Amino acid sequence: KRSKHHTQGGFKLMPIISIDNNQGVLNFIDNLNLKLSKPQLSHLLNLMTGIVNIDGKRNISNISNKILQAKERSCITKFLNNSPWDEDLLNNARIKYALQRISPKEEEPIFVAIDDTVIPKSKNTKHIEGLGYHFSHSEGKVLWSHCIVSSQVITEEHSFPLGFEQYLNKKYCTENQLEFNSKIDIACNLLELFHQFNNNKNHSIYFLTDSWFTSKKIIEKSLSYGYHLIGGVKTNRCIYPQGIKIKISDFVGYIEDNDLDVVTVKGKKYKVYRYEGGINGIDNAVVLICWEADSTVEKPTCIMSTDIELSTITILEYYSKRWNIETSFLYLKDRLGLKHYQMRKLKGLKRFWSIVYLAYTYVEVYRFRKSQEQKEFTLGDAIRSIKGVTFQDLIKFIYHKAANNVAIDELFKILKIAT
Repeated sequence: KRSKHHTQGGFKLMPIISIDNNQGVLNFIDNLNLKLSKPQLSHLLNLMTGIVNIDGKRNISNISNKILQAKERSCITKFLNNSPWDEDLLNNARIKYALQRISPKEEEPIFVAIDDTVIPKSKNTKHIEGLGYHFSHSEGKVLWSHCIVSSQVITEEHSFPLGFEQYLNKKYCTENQLEFNSKIDIACNLLELFHQFNNNKNHSIYFLTDSWFTSKKIIEKSLSYGYHLIGGVKTNRCIYPQGIKIKISDFVGYIEDNDLDVVTVKGKKYKVYRYEGGINGIDNAVVLICWEADSTVEKPTCIMSTDIELSTITILEYYSKRWNIETSFLYLKDRLGLKHYQMRKLKGLKRFWSIVYLAYTYVEVYRFRKSQEQKEFTLGDAIRSIKGVTFQDLIKFIYHKAANNVAIDELFKILKIAT
């Protein structure tokens, strides 16, 4: 009976992974020029390889058991909790590398999406630091969880994760004597981080946010760098048609059918009212009040752009790029182990997450290279392809051991297979 865990070639991926010949990962790490000792580098390579290659949970126990060169779980945990290395330097090196990889065409804009995601945990896990009650947009309710605010750079050819920062609520910060940063504060930090390493300042830059992050503070921060913001807007926000202050939800009642334009974006038709003027402390912006043409939903979706020169269709097309960060969260959590951690300390958590983000960046680099040979090569295709290459490396490893007359019992021991 075939297992559901198969490589593209139809073979079940063995539960033991070798990285002896994983030159791609080694070259990728070398390009980052990280200041790590040999033991630290070994842990990093083992964790990255396990995160990308193993099936099931990408937690410390499984990585320790399924990576040939990996140390015991306690050694990996010490590397994450106590070893003297700077995860911020690793993150900055990764972000700098990612932004150097993007090379948009002369007229092509660059998009940076910012959003938050929650990682639910069992209520029995109160011993893990940093947990609190956070609202989950996907679940539509408050969950006992960790919360991360993250940014994603998007071009026609690439989609890289950039900065991330854990959000800790006021209650947790007060109880643990930590400085509190709101999600808006964190988003501003991520904008600043992008600006610090952005080497494409001659291109138009658009920050993409949902309605939770479309705030005056973030808008002013982006404009101060010469960038624009396109973001969702709640209908309780006020606009000023003909100088009269009114909530969008109330203004909708005055919109007639002949006031609407019908536009098509990615095969979908929308009815759109275009407003230009002030909105909640912003002197001049465009607000699109939109309904899907075939929908019976009465409440509109509202999108704001600080670039008033953009056409209605262009604003909608640009805003649709924000979906990249939603799919990024899915891959990070479900395919690369962002939610599979076993760490208790905040420092270890951040370091594990940093390595997950690093693994994602490597997969995206691999995906882009393969997409030059094969069109429509997705991130999922890249992960499956990497697993296939790793499986081939494992077969070569076993073949060479056998060719050198390594006894079968010794080989079982090397492969961590109980006899």
